[in-house]
Amino acid sequence: MMGAENMDQIAYESWWRLHVRLARGGELSAEEQATYEAGRGKLEQEEAFQEAEGAKRSRLELVRLEQEHAQLERQRRQVEGEIAQLEARLSEPTRQFLGVGD
Repeated sequence: MMGAENMDQIAYESWWRLHVRLARGGELSAEEQATYEAGRGKLEQEEAFQEAEGAKRSRLELVRLEQEHAQLERQRRQVEGEIAQLEARLSEPTRQFLGVGD
């Protein structure tokens, strides 16, 4: 149940009973309607907060992955440089045999 963990359990159960009554076509008194609206507003606020928290976690994960990607890209360039140096030392027949420079 969305929101039951943040809204006090008793308040949530009370709100849920009002919600079910409305969903079944029942009517609420003015006081019940005010309680229902306040509860719905709280649940919507909690949901928005959870969505924002999810977006924040996703953004942090993206930053972490971008940093990891940059590190791997630096390593790739370093290894490519080392390969180029090694290949430059090979004799021409060995280079041809290995397909270096193709």
